[in-house]
Amino acid sequence: MGNRKLLTLVLLLSSLGLLGGCVPWAARLGFPKTTAQVQQQYAGVTMQISGTVVQQAPFLEGGAYALQDQTGLAWVFTEMALPELNSQVTVEGVVRREVVFWGDRTHSEHTAYLQEIERQD
Repeated sequence: MGNRKLLTLVLLLSSLGLLGGCVPWAARLGFPKTTAQVQQQYAGVTMQISGTVVQQAPFLEGGAYALQDQTGLAWVFTEMALPELNSQVTVEGVVRREVVFWGDRTHSEHTAYLQEIERQD
């Protein structure tokens, strides 16, 4: 194989993250994501994020909690007991999207959150 073809192949494999050891296997498959990436996903996408629990919002059954990592913050809705504040958790969930209104309904924002499927404390 000529040098030019070899260089092209190496560059292609590098850009895809397929050279051994370049990118962990799970990351190549899309796991885990950062909290900032929750807002970038389409509704219905299953993803996994890890972070520190920085806020809680208890409901009658379950509740919501905010996970923070180095990229930002994402809300997670759960039907299970809420994790402890300041604990490190990894959660797998389905992205849900809602329109949130405020200020006499003159302002709105499309926001995304995770509906928890499974959690590792």
